[in-house]
Amino acid sequence: MNAEEIPNWVPATVKKLAVQFRFEEELVRRLVTDPKMKSVWQYLLRRAQPVGSEFADSKSLLEVWGVSEMGVSVQEQACAFFFWNVVIEMCAPRAATTRQDIENSVAPWRFAAEQCRSAIGCLSSDSANRELVKALSLTAEYFEFRAQVALQDAHSPYTLKRRSGKPEDNSVRGRVRALAAITYPLYGSFQYGVLASVATVALQTNVTPKSVRNWCSDLRDSTAR
Repeated sequence: MNAEEIPNWVPATVKKLAVQFRFEEELVRRLVTDPKMKSVWQYLLRRAQPVGSEFADSKSLLEVWGVSEMGVSVQEQACAFFFWNVVIEMCAPRAATTRQDIENSVAPWRFAAEQCRSAIGCLSSDSANRELVKALSLTAEYFEFRAQVALQDAHSPYTLKRRSGKPEDNSVRGRVRALAAITYPLYGSFQYGVLASVATVALQTNVTPKSVRNWCSDLRDSTAR
């Protein structure tokens, strides 16, 4: 899209990125031209804290797009990070899961590891069984490793307390939660109203601040505002 199409209320860094992106052009267009976004960008330009080290990779990536820290205010820089992450999280649905789904997927790995350990306990320590014990031990370690890898998903924003009746709703919830997890270090809070407006515009649906608050209640309760 052309820079002339982008209103003046859009942060300069966001405009700079928007005119260069050649992917998800309709999504990008909505985020920088929809009237609902005016109050969002104006609000975010008044808020920010220094971008932390957790965004080091994003900093390098944005520099490729011509957005560096030199001569850019903290607010403008944060807006660029926010915009980039909105585009990435909202451009395509990702599968959402639940904690119960993860527990169900982990159970067979744990059971298999337990069976291996149990078999080892039943074997004598003579030399004839040493290779078998070694093989069973390695197998148990592998099953335990797979269980640990699966459990890491429990900390993902895409892992929900429970599913809703509509699969598309689960996807919206997951994407909003993922964006909330990025928004917190940028702005010191989850910005429920901002996320509701962004999700409404980006996903062309109706998301309310109350819904966002409910969806994010387990992400970081002690610091939510």
